[in-house]
Amino acid sequence: ALIGRTETEARDVIDIKILKDQAAYELKINLSKIEKQKALNTLMSVSFDQFMSQVHPYLTLEYQDIFKNKEAWNKIQTEVVEFIESHPAGKL
Repeated sequence: ALIGRTETEARDVIDIKILKDQAAYELKINLSKIEKQKALNTLMSVSFDQFMSQVHPYLTLEYQDIFKNKEAWNKIQTEVVEFIESHPAGKL
């Protein structure tokens, strides 16, 4: 999702976060070094404003309250970056 779309959406980042949280040890996707770098660049290009308009309105009220600030979005991005970086290229 982070390397194959012409327009990346904030939900792509959320999807990877959910995969990371639920299946991190079982997830096996092969990415080249170039694909991995593109994924990281794309991930960091997704803004808090995109998250607020594309994802936040669809969260339950409980989660809307938790994820209403930029710090929460930054934490999600950081967790996904660390997840991607923790896998050697070709082993993600």
